[in-house]
Formats: sequence, structure tokens, C-alpha cells
Amino acid sequence: GVQTCALPILHGLQDRYAQHHGVRYTDGALDSAAALASRHLRDSRLPDSAIDVLDEAGAVARLQRRTAAPQDGATGAAVMEASDAQAIVVDTADVERVVARMAGIPERQATRSDRERLRTLETSLQRVVFGQDEAVHLVAQAIKRARAGLSLPDKPSGAFLFTGPTGVGKTELARQLA
Repeated sequence: GVQTCALPILHGLQDRYAQHHGVRYTDGALDSAAALASRHLRDSRLPDSAIDVLDEAGAVARLQRRTAAPQDGATGAAVMEASDAQAIVVDTADVERVVARMAGIPERQATRSDRERLRTLETSLQRVVFGQDEAVHLVAQAIKRARAGLSLPDKPSGAFLFTGPTGVGKTELARQLA
């Protein structure tokens, strides 16, 4: 898919961004940038969104290192030489934090491996939405199908219409699903 087409581009650009920010990107960081940008940053398309993630992750890592680095007495700025041996490593976790901030979602939602969360989705929803087992089952199935890649990449994971009288769990199901 589009994600796999973006990877060679990211690999081709990684040296330029690594040198610019004085960092080194892991392969996992590149994979995560493509996967998470595709999933969570729908305002721009791949590879642009993934490139933005790499750029931002490199900048954040460099700034965090700079504030933690010893100060140079003459200039007051941190001294940093970007050799591979002492380069800051940008890994999957760094990319996940950046995507979470860019997408405005909690960090725990911006992980590549949501397999465990999907496996327990139905059970988790049934614990907080009572008496709506069929609705919960259908919603969980739709979400699992979408996450398994059986949906169109530029379309929403699902569009749901919950109807019924007040107090049956419509809002709570939507809240928990979000």
C-alpha cells in the first residue's frame, strides 16, 4: 500500500534529517513514522506526513538532549557534535510521542501494536456499556475489520449511528470507543 511506498522515501531522506538534527533514526522509527502518520495524521498524505514526523522527532530529540547537555561557558549554548557514536537515537517511542502530540491523542493510543487492545476491545466495552452486547459486538467487529486492513485507507474506520431511548448507553459506547 501507500505505507510501503513511503518507506523507501523515508530511508532516502533519513540521512539528511539525521545530519540536520544531529540524530540517528532507527529502522523502527522509520516504520513507525509511516504507519502512525498513515493512521493518525489524515490532514496530509504520505509520505509528507511521515516526513513531518521524522523532522519533528529529530528536532524534539535534539532539543531534549541540548537542555540536558552541559553548557559551554563562552557561548552559553550546549555543545553538540553529531558523530554517529554520540548521535542521539530517535526510536519508535520518540516517534509515537511526536505523533500523539501532532494528532492530539493520548500517547498510549499512538502505538503501532494495538493488537492486544483490539483483542480485548469487545470485553472492555461490555464492562462499561451494560445490556448492549449486540451493539458492542457489531461495533467491535467493524473496528477489528478496519484495523485488519479490510477497509479503504483514506476512509474512516467506521461510521456508527446509535439510536434508542435516553440512558441505554449510546453516548458511553461512543465515548469509550473514541
